[in-house]
Amino acid sequence: MSYKIQLDDIIPEQDSLVYLCLYSINNTGMLPFLQFFLHKGKSNTLEFPRTKFSSVCKVIEEIFKSYGIEDQLYSYKGLKEWDDKIFVFYDCSLYDIQCHKLQNYNSIWPTLIDEIISTKFNCNYLIENEVSNFFLANPEFIYLTDLEKHIEIPTVVYNGCDLNKLEFLSTFGSLQKTEKNICGYYFYNFQLLGEKTIKGAVRFALFIGNAKIEPLSLLSLQHNSVLNIENSYPMWFTSNYERHTPLTFHIIENRDDNFCVC
Repeated sequence: MSYKIQLDDIIPEQDSLVYLCLYSINNTGMLPFLQFFLHKGKSNTLEFPRTKFSSVCKVIEEIFKSYGIEDQLYSYKGLKEWDDKIFVFYDCSLYDIQCHKLQNYNSIWPTLIDEIISTKFNCNYLIENEVSNFFLANPEFIYLTDLEKHIEIPTVVYNGCDLNKLEFLSTFGSLQKTEKNICGYYFYNFQLLGEKTIKGAVRFALFIGNAKIEPLSLLSLQHNSVLNIENSYPMWFTSNYERHTPLTFHIIENRDDNFCVC
């Protein structure tokens, strides 16, 4: 498995503004996957951290001190110039950031490619177009590869729960439940977690494999995952526990019929 990225041979000026592409390769799931550490700014949107080139190392160290890690475990990989901006890549996999609690006051949000490219949200936080556009314009940065083949990118899904179950689900994953006599693991998008009184949410990476879109009433267990369209809202199902892995967990509230991280 590798992350083959084509980088430019440039040396910025020390006072040049650069955008930090801090990534880690997460190996907690059935397949490895990428996550990028985005910064939540004053407008509550997610963006690449940015700083002067001379301050890059200091900023990275401050970011991971917020996880209680003092060691310098990042590895410089190179730079990419795009749209008159400079993007600096660092591999931060050795920090081994696993499932953890995130709330509105947190400024660093590990974010998956599915969120950056497809939904453009992490929980209720919008991902800046600048982030999404960079990857769309430079698709070689989207994929991990194995023997020159792209590794599946997981889909980000959620479960809602009571607060007393939040840490359990974030540790052990989703619980099986039965709908219409079909027993398995069910997942939702963030705004359709369930009853408006729900106070907890767990965010997962789900490897959907050869997913099929069909009503739950026609579900066949021969498919790795199924997207239910019966109730006019998306609901993912899988019968295979190994296909999902917890990413983060959150205390949430309902504001004007929308779920938000507290």
